[in-house]
Amino acid sequence: MTFIEEIRAYQEIEGWGLRRIAEEMETTYGKVRYAVKQDDDARNSALRSKSVAQSQRTPGVVTYVWDLETTDLSTFFGKLIVAAFLDVNTGEVKHRNIYDFKGSVKEREIQLLDWTLDRIEEADILIGHNTLAFDLSFLRGRLAIHHLPRKIAKRQHWDTLQIAKFGFKGRPQGYSLENLLDFFQVGRKDKPSKHDWAASVILDEEAISRITERCIADCEGNNAVWNCLRPYFHDYKGK
Repeated sequence: MTFIEEIRAYQEIEGWGLRRIAEEMETTYGKVRYAVKQDDDARNSALRSKSVAQSQRTPGVVTYVWDLETTDLSTFFGKLIVAAFLDVNTGEVKHRNIYDFKGSVKEREIQLLDWTLDRIEEADILIGHNTLAFDLSFLRGRLAIHHLPRKIAKRQHWDTLQIAKFGFKGRPQGYSLENLLDFFQVGRKDKPSKHDWAASVILDEEAISRITERCIADCEGNNAVWNCLRPYFHDYKGK
């Protein structure tokens, strides 16, 4: 055992201070303190080097489970009111609704659209339920109606509705998220009341807060469904 290893052993096992350790080792307090300082400096330097290396490392594949909530299925009559993105690597859910921004209703929606497109650009893979048919199309329509030049970044899109229908092909009596959650027994669909939905159409702030909860729950639920469909997806699209 080296000098510093012996010191550390007394610290960790006995809980002794440096003066007590110096007495036990029959050496001076100054030598013990100097050895500990040198070891602390070496450890801190190694930690700093590790931190720098990690910050310079290419980030891993960013995968989001995402969902939108709108006031209508039509891009002419509807508005985007909520967007949520669940990071499958960390479990963190990023979400915004139209009341997280300032200005007129139009200005708030434009800011929410920009925020949503930023999250899409962050991702390498996006997992959604019917997002190929609805969510992406709705975004395109609202961008066009506001005459916004910004485009939706091209990314990998894995749609659990499509995977269940054409990859799983297990005849689960329907491919809605609600039915798939129940079929695989991994959760229940969050269902706001019709009064919440009606109030959200007229942009009632309390109602939109409730719809935001549902949007987050849909991301969490679809993440659970995705984990059930994963092997079927690889059979379906794997090469």
